[in-house]
Amino acid sequence: MTIELRFAIPADIPTLVELGRGLHVDSRYGWMVYSATRAWQSLEGMIERKDCCVIVAVDASTGATGGEPVGFLIGTASEFAFANDFVANLEFFYLSSAQRRGVSAMKMLTAFRRWATNRGVAEIVLSNRYGANNPYLTRLFTKLGMPVVGGVHATWTRLR
Repeated sequence: MTIELRFAIPADIPTLVELGRGLHVDSRYGWMVYSATRAWQSLEGMIERKDCCVIVAVDASTGATGGEPVGFLIGTASEFAFANDFVANLEFFYLSSAQRRGVSAMKMLTAFRRWATNRGVAEIVLSNRYGANNPYLTRLFTKLGMPVVGGVHATWTRLR
């Protein structure tokens, strides 16, 4: 399988909605009802935004125009509340199970870093608030030269 990266296009949305369902199921949010409609609407907006990066990993061997998406990364850039500098935040990151042991994840994160650097951000924050495969992601983020800073603490405000 040949994996290539590119920015998402509107034609990717149906596949990205289904990949998003996989992220949802694998996450600590899997107990919530997944809304494909909400995901679709969100993706439409994110693909068009200049402060948002939607990178897809595509299987270039599928023969489809531009390749069939097998993973995605969504990040945003926003101004700090206390300074005029910007921070890039990893919002969503998912690869189909068949792609998780290859180099696709590293390529996607490197592309996100390049996107953020090209926008002059002061900091890049990669977080894993979805609670899936923490040891793997910690190793992956560390390989990118990103040390662990702080932690994420969360509690549910309604019963699951």
